[in-house]
Amino acid sequence: MRRLVPLALAALWAGCAAPKPKPAPAASTVPAAAQTPPAAASPNFELSSYEVVGTPEEDTLEYVQVFVDGALQGRTETAARSRPKLWLGRVSEGNHPMRFEVWDSSDGVSGMRRPDDLQPGERFFRVEPGKKTIVTLKFTDGGRQSLFYVTRD
Repeated sequence: MRRLVPLALAALWAGCAAPKPKPAPAASTVPAAAQTPPAAASPNFELSSYEVVGTPEEDTLEYVQVFVDGALQGRTETAARSRPKLWLGRVSEGNHPMRFEVWDSSDGVSGMRRPDDLQPGERFFRVEPGKKTIVTLKFTDGGRQSLFYVTRD
């Protein structure tokens, strides 16, 4: 028994002197929904989004997620609200319900989804064969008003 105590203490001290295991890398601060596939190689749909802001303090960073037929297809780059943010994608021909979610990303990495009453409503967009559908989404009144402009090339 007397021999076990010094051996136990020696093992305890050796464990204290051993290098500490590195902690597991922190989980990504980007929401899982924001980790999206890359843009399509030959896009036939283009979304451009911007907001009219009143002061420079309101011009925080944001991005817009694009949902087609209820599935996340991608997102725009992160930029100031007043700057146009672009998403290019490939959407099958025909009428599709599309939803655009706005995420505030003031820290440049992670995002917080805007409340439902500040999100633009879901709309149907038609993608015609051989044409590019271009949607411009403009926000005004602090994000409470959203306007869609649709053109085709």
